Amino acid sequence: FRVLEARDRIGGRAYTDTDFGFPVDHGCHWLHTADINPLTRLADILGRAYHTGPGYPLLHTGGDWADDATLADWQDYCERCFAAADEAGAAGRDVALAAVIPEHPRWRPTFDNWCAALNGLEPAEVSTLDHYRYVDTGLNYPVVQGYGALIHALASNLPVSLATPAQRIRWGEGTVRVDTPRGTLSAQRVLFTVSVGVLASDTLRFDPPLPVWKQETFHDVVLGQANKVMFRLKAPLPGVADNSYGRLERGSPRTLGFHCHGFGQPLVTAYLAGRSGEELERAGRDAMLAFAREGLVAVFGSQVLSLLDGVQVSGWGSDPHIRGAYSLARPGRADTRERLGKALAGRLYFAGEAVSATAFGTAHGAWESGIAAIQQLSGAGRA
Repeated sequence: FRVLEARDRIGGRAYTDTDFGFPVDHGCHWLHTADINPLTRLADILGRAYHTGPGYPLLHTGGDWADDATLADWQDYCERCFAAADEAGAAGRDVALAAVIPEHPRWRPTFDNWCAALNGLEPAEVSTLDHYRYVDTGLNYPVVQGYGALIHALASNLPVSLATPAQRIRWGEGTVRVDTPRGTLSAQRVLFTVSVGVLASDTLRFDPPLPVWKQETFHDVVLGQANKVMFRLKAPLPGVADNSYGRLERGSPRTLGFHCHGFGQPLVTAYLAGRSGEELERAGRDAMLAFAREGLVAVFGSQVLSLLDGVQVSGWGSDPHIRGAYSLARPGRADTRERLGKALAGRLYFAGEAVSATAFGTAHGAWESGIAAIQQLSGAGRA
């Protein structure tokens, strides 16, 4: 077998940068559901540490830090929203979260932004059934040396051809031919792990075209938006504990989340998600940076600007090899994930986080779907 990688590095949405002098994850960061995550065990085998300690939730009201009672009220509302979504999903209802979550005169706009950070889009575009099927044990451990670095290490001995994007897939006959800028490869079977954003963009040309039902799956399971603006600090933020995270309440979904001092590093990360995050990315890096800086000033005061000592900005939506953050099923389309992963003619196979019904949006969901696809195509080969 051979792995064709379109870009000049391994990992896709798992990417760790070290230009700050310490690891910074532009994409995947947490070992979600770490107690049942197969990558946790592999991290242990490779000696890759992860943080199991607590995080410290914060909420800024735009004028001051929320007191304990206000923070508890906000957290209670979030729990009631997710419980309502799960109740609908458990009953088999595949509708928008917005149709079932309780209204709140204060917290609803901020919750919409939190929902977008978790799912990629706001409640009006998230399926209750899809949300319900996601398995969450509540244990989410960030990888100290970087999740992208872990994935890269796991792939270190694989035959990967970098900077070799597939351009045309000719699969009408018994042998599949994959055209790339470096030539054509022939194979009995091909496993696609590209994002649904790429599949929906027609970057890959299939000859003959894929069945209409398969093409429709690329538009029923879509990529939401989530980006990071990561600021290196000259010194820690005064009075802010390591591994603190929270949101800025603005009375609008057009706000941001933040994460401070992960692993004790001099770093504060602003999270831009959902439709407002999508608009900011389209407006460009400077617009994303300005929005994040203004948000940090609103939370930490203007003195925070004197502490900023470098910045990195992700841009997953404009990345031609990704075209978004992580997947979600449109309301009424939760069952599409199964069809998305269905093989064609015993020659074309599909895997990736978007295929996973229980761990979508995660690296381990992509990993598990890849293992399942390999087992399926290996069985087809023996048959």
